[in-house]
Amino acid sequence: MNTNTETTNDDQPLTAAIPWDEFAKADLSSETFVKLIFVCDGQLAEATILWDLLSFHKARGLDVFRKMSATDYHDEYGIEIGSEWTIRRATESLAGDDLIEQAQVVRNMPRKFRLNWVDLSHKLVAVNNKLPGLSRA
Repeated sequence: MNTNTETTNDDQPLTAAIPWDEFAKADLSSETFVKLIFVCDGQLAEATILWDLLSFHKARGLDVFRKMSATDYHDEYGIEIGSEWTIRRATESLAGDDLIEQAQVVRNMPRKFRLNWVDLSHKLVAVNNKLPGLSRA
């Protein structure tokens, strides 16, 4: 089986994933953020959280969880991306879509998240294919 392509239960091939090593060498750009907004169906809070995790993982690697709660994201990014409730809903939505993974929740501690690169990269490739005006970087 080709390691760059996965299949669904219907044996329909998914779009090939972007190798993390290749992506990690590239600079994050405004174009990447635009793609994240498309992946998140226009939800700015979700796109901002993914952007934050991409930046974090580029610096620290994919295996590390980042300690961030809705309060932490709200404090860091302010009302531009929404209230704590909006951000909590965004993290729940991203986790439900398998774009982020949450570490085991410990009472009274900030939640810890990490990016699910494989699922996100499939969606980024799909956005590239739908928006031919954006480069393939």
